[in-house]
Amino acid sequence: MNKIVIIIYFLSFTLIVNAQSADFTYQASDSLFCNPSSIQFTQLATGSPIGFVWTFGNGTGSNSKNPLVNYNKAGSYLVKLIVIYGRSTAVVTKTIVINPAIIVSIGYDRNYICTPGDINFTATSSGNIAGYDWDFGDGSGIQTTNGNTISHNYTAPGVYNSSLKATDVSGCYGTNQTTVTFQTPPLTGVLSPVSGCVPANVSFTANATIPANSALTNYAWDFGDGNKSTKINGSNT
Repeated sequence: MNKIVIIIYFLSFTLIVNAQSADFTYQASDSLFCNPSSIQFTQLATGSPIGFVWTFGNGTGSNSKNPLVNYNKAGSYLVKLIVIYGRSTAVVTKTIVINPAIIVSIGYDRNYICTPGDINFTATSSGNIAGYDWDFGDGSGIQTTNGNTISHNYTAPGVYNSSLKATDVSGCYGTNQTTVTFQTPPLTGVLSPVSGCVPANVSFTANATIPANSALTNYAWDFGDGNKSTKINGSNT
């Protein structure tokens, strides 16, 4: 009879010990583990724990049941949870990876045009980029490319906010934007003299503001009396 009691006692003790185990899950607030990142830890200990000791691998720790932790540098971190019971402890460790932030910039061959035409864009970015999403700001929609270069044709005058999103293989992304201007060159002119007696010899001078690295190819003067000219500076009598 005594032997049966002892066996039952040890069997009960073994079941209690086995019911005490530590585990936890973790999730980034934006579902992406990109630097910087806020990670929500949730303990999944069995049994009836009375305390928790967390270390997060970044020099911080906590005694909270389900702590929220900020990681401000990319890297691998060893997270350790000690679950405290009345007469024992249980330990679990897991490694989490915080991926680097993506930095992206936009380059172009020109950002000012005065007639309908193409602008060639180039993306420069960090990380192992899986794709680029381009929005040229003119209502043409988002265009996705695998390469970092693209050309876009602007057909209507306006000032456009062109934006770029670069996404790497881990899902982390970076954004940037630039401004593109399609505008008819401002044109002003002066004449001298502004009045006189017939016949009058009047000189006309034109000034146009054009995009950088551009050149005026011709002028077209109409003096209103049937005479015309294509000279840079016109004169009419």
